[in-house]
Amino acid sequence: MPCHLLFFVDHAPMSLPTPVGALLSLLLAAGMGLLGVGVGERLLDWLGVRPASGGERLVLAGGLGLGALGYGFLALGLAGLLRPLAVWAMLALAAVWAWPKKRRWPSCWREKRAALRPSGFFERLGATLVVAMLVFVLVRGLAPVTDYDGLTYHLVVPRDYLQAGRVFPRPGESHANFPLTVDMLYIPAILLGLESAARLIHLGFGVLLGLGVYTLAGRLLKSRSGAWLALFVFGTTPVIGTVGGYAHTDLGWALFEFLAAYAILCWGTEGERCWLVLAGVFAGLGLGSKYLGLPALGVLGVAVLVQSGLVSPTPPSPPGAGGSAPTPPGPPGAGGGAPRARAVSNLVRWSWRRVLGDGLLFGLVALVVAAPWYLKNWLGLGNPFYPLWFGGRGWDAYQWGNLLSTGTRYGPRQGVLGFLLLPWDLFRYSIGYFGPTPFVFPTPLSLLLPLYLLVRRRPAINLILLMALLRFGTWAVSARNARYLMDIYPLLSVAVAYLLAELARWRRIRVLVRGVVFVMLVANLSWQALLLVQEGPIPVVLGLESREDYLAEHNHPPYRAICFINQLPPGSRVFFVGNGQSYYVTTDHVADVNHDNWGHLVYQWGEDPARLHQALVTQGITHIYYSGYDFTWQLHFDSEGQLARELTLFDQFAARCLRMLYDEGESGQVYALLDRCR
Repeated sequence: MPCHLLFFVDHAPMSLPTPVGALLSLLLAAGMGLLGVGVGERLLDWLGVRPASGGERLVLAGGLGLGALGYGFLALGLAGLLRPLAVWAMLALAAVWAWPKKRRWPSCWREKRAALRPSGFFERLGATLVVAMLVFVLVRGLAPVTDYDGLTYHLVVPRDYLQAGRVFPRPGESHANFPLTVDMLYIPAILLGLESAARLIHLGFGVLLGLGVYTLAGRLLKSRSGAWLALFVFGTTPVIGTVGGYAHTDLGWALFEFLAAYAILCWGTEGERCWLVLAGVFAGLGLGSKYLGLPALGVLGVAVLVQSGLVSPTPPSPPGAGGSAPTPPGPPGAGGGAPRARAVSNLVRWSWRRVLGDGLLFGLVALVVAAPWYLKNWLGLGNPFYPLWFGGRGWDAYQWGNLLSTGTRYGPRQGVLGFLLLPWDLFRYSIGYFGPTPFVFPTPLSLLLPLYLLVRRRPAINLILLMALLRFGTWAVSARNARYLMDIYPLLSVAVAYLLAELARWRRIRVLVRGVVFVMLVANLSWQALLLVQEGPIPVVLGLESREDYLAEHNHPPYRAICFINQLPPGSRVFFVGNGQSYYVTTDHVADVNHDNWGHLVYQWGEDPARLHQALVTQGITHIYYSGYDFTWQLHFDSEGQLARELTLFDQFAARCLRMLYDEGESGQVYALLDRCR
């Protein structure tokens, strides 16, 4: 590693006391958020977008500005300038550019804060519960990072880019080549060794999601009480708080997709094309954050076409018509039918051209925004969607089969029945069947949505439900990890709030609705409190527990084994089997991000221990870290027994070709590679 990066990129614990590091992480995350809002406000003005309220402006500017900062880091990486000096210079220039907007914030806040105050007892009570949830998640986010995906690639890939000083393709790896706009925002946190700031930045996206639900509901329902109700409904969604305390990208991607739908709905009411362009920008940011933006782009494109058919601007007048009044129709038989038929035909052709033009504008803007990530993969790996569909450099049949099996067997049932019962099963089997994260369903109140057929229907809510239904369909036929549906959870909250507001027109039902919402908010608050107790961040945040002790207890099983690996002799290279969490590893290693390192080795070299040993020696491997704990989840989906056979073969290989150095039971073993097999 270049010497000038040692201080900035070394991810060993900082010498600062943990409480000081937590405070600095909070300040860094807040600074990134404020900078993003300032940059976003300038971009909104440049696009000509005029939000209806200060809250709406904050949400749109926050999402747009943070996305722009992520692309700024990407630009530095693609230019080979991803160095500390260039990173801080870019942030400084962004701050200077955004300053004219930021200096007006204090006066704007004094003008707008009264509008944000809850007006009634129910609103004040619900707001208190939501703020309490936010505090619980915030405290979790201040602790050292322990979440699996964060330590596997969300922090690892940006760190590797920083070490190389550039963004580069990595043949044979999947996650490292995904579009990672949100992950790029964690670069300042990694540079300063304040990884907890990454969690807090991710939580900030969740805050913007909640505020966006509030402002969209206020716009569509024309009611502050309806806006508060939508926010409370969103607050009954457990997964928002669960992943809000992780260094993930789910909330950032969900915000971009939600704001794309938001802008489409605003375009329907405002009729100004700048909203359609903004929708394309947000869809492109979503596409630049996850491959899940691909099906989302298709759904949003359908919504644009539908909305374009509903938007009815005045058609162009024929030449010479000017603004004169239409000519009255002549008497029957006078020949007036032909001109009328031609006028109708011209209007139909013009309408179809307008609809297609709107769809093309939206799609082209989205593709242009997302293009850098996909061109990088195309030029470097031979597949813009690497490794999906077309494979690419370093991607073979074994890896493709392993990728296909990931998530496709989620759910308690298969076949047609399983497909039809997915909406119910998502709630009924919410632990262990749709991914390792529990309770990843939308607000439970969405089960009431069939009652929408009994109330007054509105075009905007119809469009929201259409988008949600289409996205659910694309999810149901692909990887059924429930986290991959989070982009529609805010939209469903708005639709549910409208339904509840319509039902609450009767006083008795209003009391029932408020009671149910209150109980579900308390239930989610209890879940967030349980997570807080389980993760136990308060002692380490307050300095009552050391960082190492906290990680050893809560980043279990790998942290103790990783500490042992970090003490191996210089020149060691460790081959990981099972464990993908490598952020805290300082020894040279090959992480097992996809849990297929060993299986892929067997696929390439066969089952003969001597040949496998020779293959490892050729790669410079001196040690193996085996974590059986990491295979526990995968074995649940090993219907053909392939993984079980591979693990049995590893036991046989270990008996002949390895010598155990460290044993922590199921948590993992570290082996030394023998000079030759026994």
